[in-house]
Amino acid sequence: MLANVDEIIGGKYMSFGSVEGVLKAIDLSRKPVFRIYDLLTNKSVRCYFSSNSIDEIKDALEKRVSVSGLVKSREDGEKLSIEVEEIEIFPPEDELPTIREIIGILGGKD
Repeated sequence: MLANVDEIIGGKYMSFGSVEGVLKAIDLSRKPVFRIYDLLTNKSVRCYFSSNSIDEIKDALEKRVSVSGLVKSREDGEKLSIEVEEIEIFPPEDELPTIREIIGILGGKD
């Protein structure tokens, strides 16, 4: 129940930072918001954004992203929400370089 109270009244702490995870839900019914789900904990963070970013947000749906902006957190450090200023969409795993390609970049020997 305490977690619900914290979510309703908002976070106790505010600071600039970032949140990383998979963007899984977009809600445009009131204030535009999407949710990012942490890959390890599966906990979500509400991400508020301006409506002029909707196309970029739709492109990020179901992808791994990092958003930065003003973060609201609970006393224990758990992030509750963020006012999104910037979003970065990470490439899919199959587009990342292989270990062999990275060694080549670093000038290593086979």
